[in-house]
Amino acid sequence: MKNIDNYVSTIINTPNGAFNFWVRDGERGQEPIALSTLNLDSNKDVLVRIHSECITGDVFNSLTCDCGPQKEQALKEIGKYGNGIFIYHRQEGRNMGIFKKIQAYNLMSQGLDTYEANILLSGSPDAREYSDAVQILDKILNNNKSKIILLSNNPYKKIILERHGYQVVMRPLIVGESTYNIDYTNTKKEKFLHYLTNYKPYVGVTLSINDIYRNQNEIINLIKGYKIENNSRRIFLGIPVSSQNGDFKNTELIKKINKFASNFNNSHNICIVLHMDYSERRQFYRDLLHFLSLLDFRYSIQLRPSPNQILSKIDFEIIDSLNSENVVFQINKENYSLFECQKFIEYFRSSNSFLLLDDSFGKGIQEKLLPVKEKIMGVIRKGVSHLAVAGGYDPSKLNDISTLEDYFKIPISLDAESKLHDNGKLDMGELHKYLGFFFPSI
Repeated sequence: MKNIDNYVSTIINTPNGAFNFWVRDGERGQEPIALSTLNLDSNKDVLVRIHSECITGDVFNSLTCDCGPQKEQALKEIGKYGNGIFIYHRQEGRNMGIFKKIQAYNLMSQGLDTYEANILLSGSPDAREYSDAVQILDKILNNNKSKIILLSNNPYKKIILERHGYQVVMRPLIVGESTYNIDYTNTKKEKFLHYLTNYKPYVGVTLSINDIYRNQNEIINLIKGYKIENNSRRIFLGIPVSSQNGDFKNTELIKKINKFASNFNNSHNICIVLHMDYSERRQFYRDLLHFLSLLDFRYSIQLRPSPNQILSKIDFEIIDSLNSENVVFQINKENYSLFECQKFIEYFRSSNSFLLLDDSFGKGIQEKLLPVKEKIMGVIRKGVSHLAVAGGYDPSKLNDISTLEDYFKIPISLDAESKLHDNGKLDMGELHKYLGFFFPSI
């Protein structure tokens, strides 16, 4: 037995092999626990599972959740892999405790889902906090920021580890569904984005046409100075185009955009996003399709209603015909009636589509945190979680994004425009601080 600082460890033998069993001193019954494989090598990829405590599933094999089978499968995979850590996250019932967890079960039997039940009982959809898990991981790895293979279906856990300097790749942990837990797992998919291990939020930078003409090289050099490829986020570089301005037939502009995009052809995490107003005119799309045919890079599309335009429906067949890599739809409160259409909700559950919640529409109006939280809450309750926010997010306001992610326990995308420009000119210093908040420098 070894005592190191306020940790104690010993070797235990299990059906999945021998492990070092670590415990950190703390409140009795709540001490952080972890198991690590013997002769752990932090210089190699480390297979990690952060498993939230679940007495009903882990101990009594409840079929209401998938926690018990996940625990067993994770320990089996880590033992077989031979270089891994299993952290038992002592926050029963998403940190509500067992009493409120059983209350939540009763509410679920009355028709609420786990998301709504947790809000009613604890004030948040998921009250878990991960500092203990990160601390014990740092301890076992001797503060070496190892490359982590995260055995999880939860993209928020990946973000947490990346915030603390780890490079993380997710490996799904699929144990199957049953008639007892199907509603529970569906809620995790729809409202917490679990099981979508390829889903990546974005950090958006809305450029202007003048930026492409005047600052192209500066923008390219700045972006290439960040570690982006293995991050959980992508960069969306927005370029506004307009049929009314003749952009769809402007050959010089098309050449400029193609040249700009060619610098990122080898990057899967940098996307060129064409911004435009949503139109219901067929001629608009004929002109747009011709414009798109002249582009020689993989492009994405961001659409928004024109000012004062109230939409009764969206023509998704036309949008799909554009063959864009990603679709971002900018929506304001005046068009929330679109959520009454189930097809609208289903469309924005696909991994390459995003709803951008924005009542600022490029004016840079800063919303306070509480109204943004309430806006996001209302949309998630309708079953859409592929969300982005916009409206005055300069570098001094970016902590709001982390706060929102910590509350909702989902990755949230972000778009910035006006606060990165000064009198219409792109401020490279502000852009550097903005991107540097999310991406480490090379």
